[in-house]
Amino acid sequence: MTGRPHLGARRPPSLRQPLTAAPDSTSDASGHGTGRGPACVVLAAGRSRRLRTRHGPKPLAPVLGLSLLERTIVTAAEADLSVFYVVTGFDADRVERHCADLGRRHGLTVVPIRSEHWRAGNGASTLAASQFCRDDDFVLLMGDHLFDPELVRILVAAGRHDDLVACADFRIGTRRGAQARDATKLQIDAGRIVAIGKDLDEYNAYDAGIFWCSPTLFSALESSIRDGDASLAGGIRHLAHAGRARALDIGDRYWLDVDTRPQLRDAKALLRQGLGKPEDGFIARTINRPISTRLVTPALLRLLPSITPIEVSFLGVLAGALAGLLFFLGLPVGAGIVVMLASILDGSDGEIARLKRSASSLGRYVDAVFDRYADALILVGASGYAWSDTSEQWMSVATWRVLVVLVATLAITGHLMVSYTSARAVVDLGHRYHGSLISAGRGRDLRLFVMALGGVLAIIDPISVLMALGIIAALSNGTVAARLWVSWRQVRRPVPDVTAVIFDLDGTLADTMPLLTRIATEALEKRGLSPDEARQRYLETVGLDFASQLEEIFPGDPANEQTAADFEDEKRAGILSAPLFPDTVEMLSFLSQRNIKCFAASSTTPDLVAGYLAHTGLDQMLDDWTGYARDFDKRAQVEFLVRTHDLDPRRVLFVADAPRDFGLVESCLVPFVGVRSTFGPKEFRSRGLDSVADLGQLMHRWTEAEALVRRVAPSEASSVTR
Repeated sequence: MTGRPHLGARRPPSLRQPLTAAPDSTSDASGHGTGRGPACVVLAAGRSRRLRTRHGPKPLAPVLGLSLLERTIVTAAEADLSVFYVVTGFDADRVERHCADLGRRHGLTVVPIRSEHWRAGNGASTLAASQFCRDDDFVLLMGDHLFDPELVRILVAAGRHDDLVACADFRIGTRRGAQARDATKLQIDAGRIVAIGKDLDEYNAYDAGIFWCSPTLFSALESSIRDGDASLAGGIRHLAHAGRARALDIGDRYWLDVDTRPQLRDAKALLRQGLGKPEDGFIARTINRPISTRLVTPALLRLLPSITPIEVSFLGVLAGALAGLLFFLGLPVGAGIVVMLASILDGSDGEIARLKRSASSLGRYVDAVFDRYADALILVGASGYAWSDTSEQWMSVATWRVLVVLVATLAITGHLMVSYTSARAVVDLGHRYHGSLISAGRGRDLRLFVMALGGVLAIIDPISVLMALGIIAALSNGTVAARLWVSWRQVRRPVPDVTAVIFDLDGTLADTMPLLTRIATEALEKRGLSPDEARQRYLETVGLDFASQLEEIFPGDPANEQTAADFEDEKRAGILSAPLFPDTVEMLSFLSQRNIKCFAASSTTPDLVAGYLAHTGLDQMLDDWTGYARDFDKRAQVEFLVRTHDLDPRRVLFVADAPRDFGLVESCLVPFVGVRSTFGPKEFRSRGLDSVADLGQLMHRWTEAEALVRRVAPSEASSVTR
């Protein structure tokens, strides 16, 4: 391509609407979506001979609080699916009773479909759902798989233009032996499935068991069954031979087929890995979580399978009351141990909520209330002990008694004020506290640990309890003072208006990084790098076009030109399979409603950008866009968009997914926000850059800023700020 890079046609705001309406779903009290997505077919008909439990058929096998089948359904429900057709076969009566129960408990529509031919194969079982899905697209899931709910979201976003899309895991060689042997293999070429089966000799991906299907799958299954193959793979093979089956690269997202007892243990370990929270403090990460995830939470679920998060929160209150009582009775060592138990239980209630997919706003509210009662009981009890059990030598001094009262008062009020300032900041100022020291949700674990340590050390000298109260007083009131300072500065600081946002398309609006990382890593491996080194070198240079990346990795190497050309060919073949991020359409609509211009820049060539935007409908939502050409990198693109649309760079926000992107546009003087789709917060913080977890979090932050302006300067409430 020569000449000036192609630009998208500029459109007035009235035309910046999506081809399909933005998702308009909210969550109910259970945390599930309202179910505006497609129907979902779940296969739960087979008879597993390798995984038998006392609970009956494999779909009913419990995994940390939920059966395999229930976990599949409630995970998919997080992606706004609410109508589920469960195909049953072996021990159908028990599975169908379970379906009725879980549908009632979760407020979902769960319809069992009994397959009379389930013994023939999972293709025959899938065909039983044709009576309900003959006219509409649907999601197809396996009832014995664990998976990241994000997979369903990106699958729904990516699958609407294809007969069948299969989630494909390209991480060949990284899965353990049994998993690799049992997995269905895929041979994929240019984003299309060309072969599928468990016994393929040549393959480059695993089938994750998650599919977007059009009704044409049923016709393919019927043809396959007539040919003597009643497996689901047989039907997919028919579509693949016709060029109608596509693969979706799942990147680093998790999935697990649970078919044996070792895999069941792997499933439990996998679920435990995701139980922590980003706001966990040092004590929570290093002490509380290892104990709660490995011992306390599994024990509670084993002893009381139906236990709820609120009931665990109540146990935390009881532990706090017991600790306070033990302090009053002069048993500080026992009190300290129980304080630590209360702190661990404070993590278990959230873990059970996440494991059972039952997190709710009511649960969070009740947990916060119970925590405050537990804290008050513990600190009052410790204060009583500090008053009565400090050595007579000190208690004979009147000023010492005043000091005990003062320290105890500051510890109790400061501890409670930490929670109070978090809540009032949201209500009165419209913002949340961030940062390792004053962030909402942090600090309680440390304060309770100090109190527990003070109780245990009282075996040496009772003064340790008072010292613990003093440390808590300093920590909590210091946090409150820092928050007051932050809030005062934020209210007093002028918040600049934002009139336009320029998005780096790849990795910010479009979830292309799994595809590009895989293609680039394979290309670098062919040049002699190990898989880990290839991935690392590619990510270190993300932000540049691939040809420039190669020049940094292999300076002056004559093979770079051919490697870059091969990369572009594979990228061209697979780019349309990359989905949008789930928040993309909502984000662009959010900005459009505020009359903020939306642009896209990219390290991808203009023709590929144009094709992708047209394929996804983003061309109707953007005011303008640019693509890469020689001497027209991201910096030049941003400068061009700012100049062409007569924008004030100080009122333009550049949103990208790599810390290096900031260096490319730093001279343009535009504010920068990173989206952590590929890089973590440490990579951005090391450069002193602002970042958010996703576009949804950016919208939330924007809304907070708007709320702050409305409260502080109502006359200027029409201004849109960041």
